[in-house]
Amino acid sequence: MKHLESSAHEYRVVPLEVRRSSKARARPLSFSLKIPVTTILIGFFLSRALLLDELLPFGLAYLAAVYRSPRPRPGWAALGVAAGYASLAAESGPVIYPYYAATLLVWLVGVNQKMRQKNSYWVFWLLVSFLLVRAPLTIRWLGSSYPMIWFSALSEAVIAVAAYSMFSVFAHKKRSYALDVKEFQAGLLLTAIFLGTDLMVYQFPLRILIMFYLVLAAARVGQAGLALLVGPMFTLICLLLKLPLELSVLVAVVSVIAGFTAHLPFGLLFASLAGYLLAFGVPVKAETVQYLIMLTLAAVAIYLTPSQRLRQLERLLPGTKRYALRQASHAARAQEILETRVEQFAQVFQELAAVLEDSTFVAQQLENLAQIIAQLRAELSTEVEFAEAIEEKLWQNLDSAELKELTALLHNGSYLISGKCHTLCGARWCDQVARECSELLGGNFAVTRRRCLVSGQCGFDISTKARYVVDVKTAKIAQGQVSGDSNAIFALSANRVGLLISDGMGTGEEAASCSLAAIKLLEKMIRIGYEPGLAVKIINQVLLCRSMNDTFTTIDFVIVDLESGQLEFLKIGAAASFIKRGRDVEVVQNHALPVGILNHVEIEPERRLLYEGDYLIMITDGVLEFQRQVVNKEQWLCSILRRSDNGLSCQELANQLLLQSIDAAGGGVVDDMMVLVAKLIRNDPEIHPYQRS
Repeated sequence: MKHLESSAHEYRVVPLEVRRSSKARARPLSFSLKIPVTTILIGFFLSRALLLDELLPFGLAYLAAVYRSPRPRPGWAALGVAAGYASLAAESGPVIYPYYAATLLVWLVGVNQKMRQKNSYWVFWLLVSFLLVRAPLTIRWLGSSYPMIWFSALSEAVIAVAAYSMFSVFAHKKRSYALDVKEFQAGLLLTAIFLGTDLMVYQFPLRILIMFYLVLAAARVGQAGLALLVGPMFTLICLLLKLPLELSVLVAVVSVIAGFTAHLPFGLLFASLAGYLLAFGVPVKAETVQYLIMLTLAAVAIYLTPSQRLRQLERLLPGTKRYALRQASHAARAQEILETRVEQFAQVFQELAAVLEDSTFVAQQLENLAQIIAQLRAELSTEVEFAEAIEEKLWQNLDSAELKELTALLHNGSYLISGKCHTLCGARWCDQVARECSELLGGNFAVTRRRCLVSGQCGFDISTKARYVVDVKTAKIAQGQVSGDSNAIFALSANRVGLLISDGMGTGEEAASCSLAAIKLLEKMIRIGYEPGLAVKIINQVLLCRSMNDTFTTIDFVIVDLESGQLEFLKIGAAASFIKRGRDVEVVQNHALPVGILNHVEIEPERRLLYEGDYLIMITDGVLEFQRQVVNKEQWLCSILRRSDNGLSCQELANQLLLQSIDAAGGGVVDDMMVLVAKLIRNDPEIHPYQRS
């Protein structure tokens, strides 16, 4: 037996000792009862909220919402609601008793833990509690049937369901800001006190002081956006509580002014004074001056409220700037985490490739996969922003009932607008949208895609209009029944077009299948944002894995910039391309082997300029196949291009080159042949040339 050497680190086992005293210590018996005072008070004041002097809908709605909170305390909430009803018994008498029965029903049905998280469950039982419990018991107690009892019960049920929907938004267990958040509890408690009490504080109505405080707080926290929501809501509540009509007017006016002046120094005090003067005029009357005093006290109370509390509330309320920033920071952080995770996955595959470097093929596959993931990370970091202000302005300027959808995106500094109409207009109404975009944004916008031409359904995409469009035509002939040469013409963006030719080695269906597979895959990868070099490397590996036979194909890919006319050539085993500029001809050659032969392909992009009126000619090697013994085969085609008429159309030139190649070969076709001719022309919105040939 071999001797095992001890490791550099020595370990020893330490026994776990448990020491226990011979006599257990007697622990004092303690009893703790935590009373949720806020929950009870909210239930108390909400149950006292009397609308139109006879409706009490909020107590039961609050009790139902409490069941959906993270730590439901329905017993304490029911106690608060019952206490609130009891405080009204002295004034209302026996009429209040049926509400106890309705409260008991809601409390009992909440025992069902499985069902109490469903909104439909509580809507049903709230309707039952008012229509089948409160109303019948009221009629029986009074000893006579009154139609208004049923009408008031129905009104209470509707308001209770609406109130429950609002309360449950902040009480749902899955919400990050449920009812146990102090800021929401404080706001709900103030609202409950406002609704449920008419106490006087130094001859000032407490509910009005609270209302002014909440309206001004909404203006301070959310400015105009939130103030214009809260103000009308309290105006309606004033009417339901039968408060003075002039008070309702004052609340509406103050909320509007405060919303626009809250960010100014002492803006709330100015809004209080300006709103009072606009609502009551001058001179100041003695019977209304108390409103001005209460507004001033509420504004001072807002300024004395700790800024930290207001900032916390602002982060939680939709419609505020801090809430929007909070949502944006969450989205940015989530994207950052996702990008980090993707990068980590890429690093894992790179490490695996390094470990398996002895297995060249597997290592190359892993390295390519790592590059794909890295490319995905780059795509995830692409900034896309919804331009809501532009959308709203376009909606206003167009002002048409025909428009169904309209979306504006800001992507890499360019606006992308898309939309739909309700029906197929037939009159290119989307061109009007493009003209409106040009006037609004100051650029030159055009319709880049009309879905009605493709799918028969109305839809359009609009972006900046390029200086040129490219006219593309092809001519090809097969040696047999099926051509192994394939091509694609597709838009990469509003200002770039891709021209692609692939020549599958050999002839017939196998060559066609190989070239078509390369074309389709490369087109899709380029469209979604893959770098052309990486896309070609991936296709090379795919063709290597596809078959053990000699399956390979050429790639001849040109990216045309429609603003500058710049051409970017990416050639892998492809025949030479030509640029005809009058009597001058430029030749673009490549010496790389076709894809699908070696594990690694060399990619050397080359750039040239194509001016308006120039021709770009791309061919497969079958066009020059008849000159097998000639070293410089391209000179024959250059001489043909120099002699050709500069006024020929793209289709005429493509046909001419193909026919002359056949004639030079003695009228025979020894290989599949394809000629693609492209030409830049001034942009005309009536021309739609980006179609497959």
